[in-house]
Amino acid sequence: MRVAVTGASGYAGRALVAALESAGHDVNALARRETNPPAAGTRRRAIVGDVRSAAALDTLLDGADAIAHLAAWVHRPTRGAAARRECFDVNLGGTRALIEAASRRGAALPMVFVSTVAVYGARFERASESSPTAPATPYAESKLAAEAAVLGAARVGVPRARVLRPAVIIGPGAPGNVERLVRWQARGAVPLLASGGGAKSAVHVDDLAAAIVRALTLPPGEGRAIYNIAAEPPITAREMVECLARGAGRAPRIVAVPDPLADLAGLLGAAAAWLSGGTIPDLARALALLRAPCTVDASAAARELGVRFRPPGEALEAMGRGAAGAQG
Repeated sequence: MRVAVTGASGYAGRALVAALESAGHDVNALARRETNPPAAGTRRRAIVGDVRSAAALDTLLDGADAIAHLAAWVHRPTRGAAARRECFDVNLGGTRALIEAASRRGAALPMVFVSTVAVYGARFERASESSPTAPATPYAESKLAAEAAVLGAARVGVPRARVLRPAVIIGPGAPGNVERLVRWQARGAVPLLASGGGAKSAVHVDDLAAAIVRALTLPPGEGRAIYNIAAEPPITAREMVECLARGAGRAPRIVAVPDPLADLAGLLGAAAAWLSGGTIPDLARALALLRAPCTVDASAAARELGVRFRPPGEALEAMGRGAAGAQG
Protein backbone atom coordinates (compact mmCIF):
# COMPACT_ATOMS: atom_id res chain seq x y z
CA MET A 1 0.00 0.00 0.00
CA ARG A 2 1.19 3.52 -0.76
CA VAL A 3 0.18 6.02 1.93
CA ALA A 4 0.05 9.79 1.40
CA VAL A 5 1.23 11.47 4.62
CA THR A 6 0.82 15.18 5.35
CA GLY A 7 2.94 16.73 8.09
CA ALA A 8 5.60 14.10 7.38
CA SER A 9 8.41 16.19 8.87
CA GLY A 10 6.61 16.81 12.17
CA TYR A 11 7.21 14.88 15.38
CA ALA A 12 4.37 12.38 14.90
CA GLY A 13 4.75 12.46 11.13
CA ARG A 14 8.35 11.22 11.26
CA ALA A 15 7.33 8.37 13.55
CA LEU A 16 4.48 7.42 11.23
CA VAL A 17 6.66 7.41 8.11
CA ALA A 18 9.13 5.14 9.91
CA ALA A 19 6.32 2.81 11.05
CA LEU A 20 4.82 2.60 7.56
CA GLU A 21 8.17 1.83 5.95
CA SER A 22 8.95 -0.73 8.63
CA ALA A 23 5.64 -2.46 7.85
CA GLY A 24 6.52 -2.61 4.16
CA HIS A 25 4.33 0.24 2.93
CA ASP A 26 5.39 2.90 0.45
CA VAL A 27 5.02 6.57 1.39
CA ASN A 28 4.33 9.86 -0.36
CA ALA A 29 5.54 12.33 2.27
CA LEU A 30 4.41 15.97 2.18
CA ALA A 31 6.29 18.55 4.25
CA ARG A 32 6.76 22.31 4.11
CA ARG A 33 10.49 21.76 3.80
CA GLU A 34 12.59 18.67 3.22
CA THR A 35 14.45 17.79 6.40
CA ASN A 36 14.92 14.05 5.94
CA PRO A 37 15.68 13.18 2.30
CA PRO A 38 14.79 9.58 1.35
CA ALA A 39 17.72 7.20 1.52
CA ALA A 40 18.95 5.58 -1.67
CA GLY A 41 16.74 2.66 -2.64
CA THR A 42 13.77 3.73 -0.53
CA ARG A 43 10.33 3.87 -2.10
CA ARG A 44 9.43 7.02 -0.21
CA ARG A 45 8.66 10.06 -2.32
CA ALA A 46 9.41 13.41 -0.70
CA ILE A 47 7.07 16.24 -1.72
CA VAL A 48 7.84 19.77 -0.56
CA GLY A 49 4.80 22.01 -0.40
CA ASP A 50 1.98 23.52 1.61
CA VAL A 51 -1.00 21.43 2.68
CA ARG A 52 -3.24 24.17 1.26
CA SER A 53 -1.71 23.92 -2.23
CA ALA A 54 -3.87 22.06 -4.76
CA ALA A 55 -0.81 21.27 -6.90
CA ALA A 56 1.14 19.84 -3.94
CA LEU A 57 -1.84 17.76 -2.85
CA ASP A 58 -2.43 16.36 -6.34
CA THR A 59 1.22 15.28 -6.40
CA LEU A 60 0.89 13.85 -2.90
CA LEU A 61 -2.09 11.70 -3.86
CA ASP A 62 -0.57 10.41 -7.08
CA GLY A 63 -0.63 6.63 -6.80
CA ALA A 64 -1.80 6.72 -3.18
CA ASP A 65 -4.02 4.01 -1.71
CA ALA A 66 -4.66 5.76 1.63
CA ILE A 67 -4.18 9.11 3.38
CA ALA A 68 -2.81 10.00 6.82
CA HIS A 69 -3.42 13.68 7.57
CA LEU A 70 -1.15 15.04 10.31
CA ALA A 71 -0.21 18.50 9.03
CA ALA A 72 -1.26 21.16 11.55
CA TRP A 73 -0.63 24.56 13.05
CA VAL A 74 0.46 23.43 16.52
CA HIS A 75 2.88 24.48 19.30
CA ARG A 76 2.69 28.06 18.01
CA PRO A 77 1.14 31.13 19.63
CA THR A 78 -2.41 31.99 18.51
CA ARG A 79 -2.78 35.35 20.24
CA GLY A 80 -4.12 37.98 17.90
CA ALA A 81 -6.46 37.86 14.93
CA ALA A 82 -3.74 37.15 12.36
CA ALA A 83 -2.38 34.11 14.21
CA ARG A 84 -5.91 32.76 14.78
CA ARG A 85 -6.71 33.12 11.07
CA GLU A 86 -3.52 31.29 10.11
CA CYS A 87 -4.28 28.51 12.59
CA PHE A 88 -7.72 27.97 11.07
CA ASP A 89 -6.40 28.36 7.54
CA VAL A 90 -3.87 25.56 8.03
CA ASN A 91 -5.90 23.21 10.23
CA LEU A 92 -9.33 23.63 8.66
CA GLY A 93 -8.45 25.09 5.26
CA GLY A 94 -5.71 22.52 4.68
CA THR A 95 -8.08 19.70 5.61
CA ARG A 96 -10.73 20.97 3.21
CA ALA A 97 -8.13 21.28 0.47
CA LEU A 98 -7.04 17.67 1.06
CA ILE A 99 -10.65 16.44 0.92
CA GLU A 100 -11.15 18.31 -2.36
CA ALA A 101 -7.96 16.80 -3.78
CA ALA A 102 -9.18 13.32 -2.79
CA SER A 103 -12.54 14.07 -4.41
CA ARG A 104 -10.83 14.96 -7.69
CA ARG A 105 -9.39 11.45 -7.79
CA GLY A 106 -12.90 10.01 -7.81
CA ALA A 107 -12.04 7.22 -5.38
CA ALA A 108 -12.91 6.83 -1.70
CA LEU A 109 -9.42 6.52 -0.25
CA PRO A 110 -9.17 5.41 3.39
CA MET A 111 -8.14 8.44 5.45
CA VAL A 112 -7.03 8.93 9.03
CA PHE A 113 -7.19 12.46 10.41
CA VAL A 114 -5.09 13.09 13.53
CA SER A 115 -6.95 15.51 15.80
CA THR A 116 -6.46 16.08 19.55
CA VAL A 117 -8.11 15.37 22.91
CA ALA A 118 -8.08 19.16 23.40
CA VAL A 119 -11.45 19.19 21.62
CA TYR A 120 -12.94 18.07 24.97
CA GLY A 121 -11.97 21.36 26.62
CA ALA A 122 -9.54 22.81 29.14
CA ARG A 123 -10.29 20.15 31.76
CA PHE A 124 -11.98 16.78 31.40
CA GLU A 125 -11.87 13.40 33.12
CA ARG A 126 -12.28 10.03 31.44
CA ALA A 127 -13.81 11.62 28.33
CA SER A 128 -15.04 9.02 25.84
CA GLU A 129 -15.48 9.46 22.12
CA SER A 130 -19.14 10.33 22.76
CA SER A 131 -18.43 12.95 25.45
CA PRO A 132 -19.39 16.58 24.73
CA THR A 133 -16.73 18.72 23.08
CA ALA A 134 -15.82 22.18 24.38
CA PRO A 135 -12.61 23.41 22.69
CA ALA A 136 -10.97 26.21 24.69
CA THR A 137 -8.24 27.36 22.27
CA PRO A 138 -8.12 28.36 18.59
CA TYR A 139 -6.04 25.23 17.94
CA ALA A 140 -8.67 22.94 19.47
CA GLU A 141 -11.52 24.84 17.77
CA SER A 142 -9.85 24.51 14.38
CA LYS A 143 -9.20 20.80 14.92
CA LEU A 144 -12.83 20.15 15.86
CA ALA A 145 -13.99 22.05 12.76
CA ALA A 146 -11.60 19.97 10.64
CA GLU A 147 -13.01 16.79 12.22
CA ALA A 148 -16.48 17.85 11.10
CA ALA A 149 -15.21 18.43 7.55
CA VAL A 150 -13.56 14.99 7.45
CA LEU A 151 -16.53 13.10 8.89
CA GLY A 152 -18.93 15.06 6.70
CA ALA A 153 -16.99 14.02 3.61
CA ALA A 154 -16.84 10.44 4.86
CA ARG A 155 -20.63 10.29 5.08
CA VAL A 156 -20.86 10.81 1.33
CA GLY A 157 -17.98 8.44 0.61
CA VAL A 158 -15.18 10.88 -0.20
CA PRO A 159 -12.98 9.95 1.54
CA ARG A 160 -13.57 6.92 3.80
CA ALA A 161 -12.27 8.44 7.01
CA ARG A 162 -11.53 8.00 10.70
CA VAL A 163 -10.53 10.54 13.31
CA LEU A 164 -7.90 9.79 15.97
CA ARG A 165 -7.70 12.03 19.04
CA PRO A 166 -4.29 11.52 20.68
CA ALA A 167 -3.59 12.62 24.24
CA VAL A 168 -0.30 14.26 25.28
CA ILE A 169 2.34 12.79 22.98
CA ILE A 170 5.50 11.63 24.71
CA GLY A 171 8.75 10.09 23.53
CA PRO A 172 12.31 11.19 22.77
CA GLY A 173 12.27 14.81 21.58
CA ALA A 174 8.56 15.28 22.28
CA PRO A 175 7.58 18.95 21.91
CA GLY A 176 5.38 21.08 24.16
CA ASN A 177 5.05 20.77 27.93
CA VAL A 178 6.85 17.42 28.05
CA GLU A 179 9.88 19.02 26.41
CA ARG A 180 9.66 21.83 28.97
CA LEU A 181 9.74 19.34 31.88
CA VAL A 182 12.74 17.53 30.39
CA ARG A 183 14.57 20.83 29.90
CA TRP A 184 13.84 22.04 33.43
CA GLN A 185 14.96 18.72 34.90
CA ALA A 186 18.24 18.88 32.95
CA ARG A 187 18.87 22.44 34.14
CA GLY A 188 18.57 21.53 37.79
CA ALA A 189 15.00 21.87 39.09
CA VAL A 190 11.39 21.62 37.96
CA PRO A 191 8.87 24.15 39.33
CA LEU A 192 5.57 22.42 40.08
CA LEU A 193 2.42 23.56 41.85
CA ALA A 194 2.57 22.85 45.57
CA SER A 195 -1.03 21.63 45.45
CA GLY A 196 -0.10 19.08 42.81
CA GLY A 197 -1.47 18.89 39.31
CA GLY A 198 -4.25 17.15 37.48
CA ALA A 199 -3.59 13.82 35.83
CA LYS A 200 -3.02 13.70 32.08
CA SER A 201 -3.60 10.95 29.58
CA ALA A 202 -0.55 10.38 27.38
CA VAL A 203 0.61 8.21 24.50
CA HIS A 204 4.05 7.32 23.18
CA VAL A 205 4.65 8.69 19.68
CA ASP A 206 5.48 5.23 18.31
CA ASP A 207 2.23 3.81 19.72
CA LEU A 208 0.31 6.64 18.08
CA ALA A 209 2.01 5.77 14.79
CA ALA A 210 1.05 2.12 15.22
CA ALA A 211 -2.57 3.13 15.87
CA ILE A 212 -2.62 5.23 12.68
CA VAL A 213 -1.25 2.33 10.62
CA ARG A 214 -3.83 -0.02 12.08
CA ALA A 215 -6.68 2.46 11.50
CA LEU A 216 -5.61 2.85 7.87
CA THR A 217 -5.67 -0.89 7.29
CA LEU A 218 -8.97 -1.75 9.00
CA PRO A 219 -11.32 -3.40 6.50
CA PRO A 220 -14.32 -1.34 5.34
CA GLY A 221 -17.18 -1.52 7.80
CA GLU A 222 -14.99 -2.39 10.78
CA GLY A 223 -14.20 -0.09 13.70
CA ARG A 224 -15.67 3.30 14.48
CA ALA A 225 -15.36 6.84 13.17
CA ILE A 226 -13.54 8.36 16.19
CA TYR A 227 -10.95 6.91 18.56
CA ASN A 228 -9.26 8.41 21.60
CA ILE A 229 -5.58 7.39 21.58
CA ALA A 230 -3.95 7.12 25.02
CA ALA A 231 -2.25 4.70 27.37
CA GLU A 232 -3.18 3.71 30.88
CA PRO A 233 -2.86 4.91 33.55
CA PRO A 234 -3.01 8.73 33.37
CA ILE A 235 -0.04 10.50 34.92
CA THR A 236 0.49 13.76 36.82
CA ALA A 237 3.23 16.29 36.13
CA ARG A 238 4.95 15.31 39.40
CA GLU A 239 4.90 11.65 38.38
CA MET A 240 6.30 12.62 34.97
CA VAL A 241 9.25 14.35 36.63
CA GLU A 242 9.80 11.42 39.01
CA CYS A 243 9.84 8.95 36.10
CA LEU A 244 12.24 11.10 34.06
CA ALA A 245 14.56 11.36 37.07
CA ARG A 246 14.36 7.65 37.85
CA GLY A 247 15.29 6.83 34.26
CA ALA A 248 18.25 9.21 34.50
CA GLY A 249 19.37 7.58 37.74
CA ARG A 250 18.97 10.66 39.92
CA ALA A 251 16.62 12.04 42.51
CA PRO A 252 13.82 14.25 41.17
CA ARG A 253 14.59 17.94 41.58
CA ILE A 254 11.24 19.60 42.25
CA VAL A 255 10.60 23.12 43.53
CA ALA A 256 7.12 23.43 45.02
CA VAL A 257 5.56 26.71 43.89
CA PRO A 258 2.68 28.04 46.06
CA ASP A 259 -0.49 28.41 44.01
CA PRO A 260 -0.84 32.19 44.65
CA LEU A 261 2.73 32.73 43.40
CA ALA A 262 2.01 30.54 40.37
CA ASP A 263 -1.13 32.56 39.67
CA LEU A 264 0.87 35.79 39.78
CA ALA A 265 3.55 34.34 37.52
CA GLY A 266 0.81 33.21 35.16
CA LEU A 267 -0.70 36.70 34.98
CA LEU A 268 2.70 38.25 34.32
CA GLY A 269 3.47 35.56 31.75
CA ALA A 270 0.17 36.09 29.96
CA ALA A 271 0.80 39.85 29.85
CA ALA A 272 4.32 39.34 28.48
CA ALA A 273 3.01 36.94 25.82
CA TRP A 274 0.34 39.46 24.81
CA LEU A 275 2.72 42.42 24.66
CA SER A 276 5.28 40.42 22.67
CA GLY A 277 2.68 39.30 20.14
CA GLY A 278 3.26 35.69 21.12
CA THR A 279 7.05 35.77 20.82
CA ILE A 280 7.33 35.05 24.55
CA PRO A 281 5.59 31.77 25.49
CA ASP A 282 2.41 32.09 27.55
CA LEU A 283 3.37 30.81 31.01
CA ALA A 284 -0.25 31.02 32.15
CA ARG A 285 -1.24 28.51 29.48
CA ALA A 286 1.52 26.10 30.53
CA LEU A 287 0.48 26.36 34.20
CA ALA A 288 -3.17 25.80 33.33
CA LEU A 289 -2.31 22.67 31.37
CA LEU A 290 -0.29 21.29 34.27
CA ARG A 291 -3.03 22.12 36.78
CA ALA A 292 -6.18 20.81 35.09
CA PRO A 293 -7.05 17.11 34.78
CA CYS A 294 -7.20 16.02 31.14
CA THR A 295 -7.90 12.30 30.90
CA VAL A 296 -9.70 10.15 28.36
CA ASP A 297 -11.07 6.65 28.04
CA ALA A 298 -9.18 5.05 25.15
CA SER A 299 -10.28 1.48 25.76
CA ALA A 300 -11.99 1.29 22.35
CA ALA A 301 -8.70 1.91 20.54
CA ALA A 302 -6.83 -0.66 22.62
CA ARG A 303 -9.59 -3.20 22.02
CA GLU A 304 -10.47 -2.57 18.37
CA LEU A 305 -7.15 -1.42 16.91
CA GLY A 306 -5.14 -4.03 18.78
CA VAL A 307 -2.27 -1.71 19.68
CA ARG A 308 -0.30 -2.19 22.91
CA PHE A 309 -0.01 1.24 24.46
CA ARG A 310 3.01 1.29 26.76
CA PRO A 311 2.33 2.86 30.20
CA PRO A 312 3.40 6.54 30.33
CA GLY A 313 5.67 5.92 33.31
CA GLU A 314 7.59 3.27 31.39
CA ALA A 315 7.96 5.58 28.38
CA LEU A 316 9.12 8.52 30.50
CA GLU A 317 11.72 6.45 32.32
CA ALA A 318 13.12 5.48 28.92
CA MET A 319 13.18 9.17 27.96
CA GLY A 320 15.10 9.91 31.16
CA ARG A 321 17.66 7.23 30.36
CA GLY A 322 18.05 8.60 26.85
CA ALA A 323 18.50 12.19 28.06
CA ALA A 324 21.08 11.07 30.62
CA GLY A 325 22.97 9.14 27.95
CA ALA A 326 22.99 12.13 25.60
CA GLN A 327 24.37 14.37 28.36
CA GLY A 328 26.98 11.82 29.28
